[in-house]
Amino acid sequence: MLQYIALAAPLVGGFAVSSTVSTDSYKQEAPGNPPRWVFPVAWSILYVLIGVVGYRLARRRNVRGLFLWIVGLILNFSWTPLYFGAGDREGALTVLRALIFVTSITTILLYRDDPVAGHMFLPYLAWLVYAHTLSDRP
Repeated sequence: MLQYIALAAPLVGGFAVSSTVSTDSYKQEAPGNPPRWVFPVAWSILYVLIGVVGYRLARRRNVRGLFLWIVGLILNFSWTPLYFGAGDREGALTVLRALIFVTSITTILLYRDDPVAGHMFLPYLAWLVYAHTLSDRP
């Protein structure tokens, strides 16, 4: 049962969080920023990957990996309300940096126990680093 909750949690949580804030402050015309439509497509794919990784962790009973996965998910879900909802750019960057750190550690642990899951986290980690470059500009 836990594996199915882990599979669904990223998509359900991501949708719930994103539907509570307005992204009108996103400056699409800034250099290096992708068009607005890229974000829901990218995040939908990433949340599916995150869910499958959570499923695999729960199925393998990898408690340490699952703990880090949950911490990462909480950090992930807290970024959007901070950045877009509260307009707290510094707080959001702090959360994003913590998320990149936790996701990096999780990816390393995944490679040791489940290399397929480790590979599945690489696009997520790359997107987080890209999001940091977008967020860390005036």
